[in-house]
Amino acid sequence: MKFLLDTNVISELWKPRPSPSVLAWLEANEGKYLIAAPALAEIADGAASAPDPKRERLLDRLHELLEDHADHIAPFDAAAALAWGRARHSPEAKRRPQPLFDTLIEAIAAARGLTVATRNTADFRTVATVNPWD
Repeated sequence: MKFLLDTNVISELWKPRPSPSVLAWLEANEGKYLIAAPALAEIADGAASAPDPKRERLLDRLHELLEDHADHIAPFDAAAALAWGRARHSPEAKRRPQPLFDTLIEAIAAARGLTVATRNTADFRTVATVNPWD
């Protein structure tokens, strides 16, 4: 099984005291996960709105992540775009809209047959999820 990391898994690693269960999950699944490009965009968006010096710290961490994991980033490609379009017009999406970044991450997972690793499992409706905090 391969996984796609949601933004909250990545940001957990940058906390002063990351969750031991998340660290253990990542170690146990090393080499089995990809980082969703929209998660990087969400982090960049948050960093841009953060005050200095937090902004600089977040941007430094983001650039380090990009350098260290360049080969493990899942882009939002044509297959994901088609999956995104289908999901956005499902009856469930019309009843209960999702945040944009979640829909993009979900579309990448759907297009690639990946399970989303996230703390917010209810936010992903059309793909399998796993909660590394459990």
